[in-house]
Formats: sequence, structure tokens, C-alpha cells
Amino acid sequence: MKQLIAKRSILYQNRMYAPGEALPAADGRMAKAWLRAGSAVWQEDTPPAEMLTGHLAQLNEMTKAQLLKLAGELGLDALSAKTKIDLVALIGAAEVQAPAEAVQDTDDETQPNDDEGTQ
Repeated sequence: MKQLIAKRSILYQNRMYAPGEALPAADGRMAKAWLRAGSAVWQEDTPPAEMLTGHLAQLNEMTKAQLLKLAGELGLDALSAKTKIDLVALIGAAEVQAPAEAVQDTDDETQPNDDEGTQ
């Protein structure tokens, strides 16, 4: 199931949503506005047991020195990371941009079952 996740703090209906929190997606207009502004993204709801796969598993295999180098290349402030686990968490949580050729251009940024605009 997809969730609309805040990328930055969003005040909506007298509630402050912090980055990483699920936003109410029932309001199709607001969902589109947040997506267009880059304030939110659609994200698959991933069970915690499956989160340490793919690139995160590769990060765990790296040395602390390699992780520090990668954090620097990503422009992350690794001074707060005291352990290798802290570095993996910092890098894993970093927002990165895909190369332009990897991004698909779509006109409809809402979920496929969004019935906004139909009458």
C-alpha cells in the first residue's frame, strides 16, 4: 500500500507533520500540491523486517572509513555519527536524486485509483 510521506514539515488542518510522517492523502488537491512542490512523495509501506535489504545491506558490509568517505561525497555531516551503525543510518536516510535519464516523466502524480476530476 502506498503512503504519501512528508519530505519537509507541513502544517495541514492544525497539525504539523514532520518529515517522514504519513500525510492524509484523501485530499487529492493537497496531495497533488505537495507532490508538485516537492514537499511529499509516494512511498511503499515497507515492513520493518524488510528494510535492511538492497543498498542498506551493502552499507553494512562497508568499513567505517568507507562509510565516512561516502557520507562526505553525499555532502552529509558525519560528525554526529559516533559508530558504524550511526553512519549506516545517516547514509540510508539521506535523500538522493536519481540521474535525469532514470526519472520517468508522468503527468498524473497521484495514485492510479485517485478519482479526482471524475464526475
